[in-house]
Amino acid sequence: MVFYVPRRKILSTAAVTGAAWILSLLLFGSWPMALFNQLSPFVEQAHNLWLGLWPLQVPVGLLLILLGIRRADERMLVSAGPSASPYAATSSLIGPWMAGVSFLKDWEA
Repeated sequence: MVFYVPRRKILSTAAVTGAAWILSLLLFGSWPMALFNQLSPFVEQAHNLWLGLWPLQVPVGLLLILLGIRRADERMLVSAGPSASPYAATSSLIGPWMAGVSFLKDWEA
């Protein structure tokens, strides 16, 4: 979504995002390092949809980002999120699903 922020709101958006990042580190500790230090059996479980696919899904995410920028369509940018990440749970696909459904006509949805 960083590519969809209007230029006049970049500073305020960066401030809010930075504050949320700092707050999450204060509340939950260094969770990014804890994520990288997970035990092997946990990492290899099937709850990660990209298990075995990373980084092969990244070109799909990049394509959706470029389409979103070119068409100025935030739905494409929302859809790109899970594809640009090495970890995706089933709940990560809610955004792309909602973006995809928004392209349908009422009777199709």
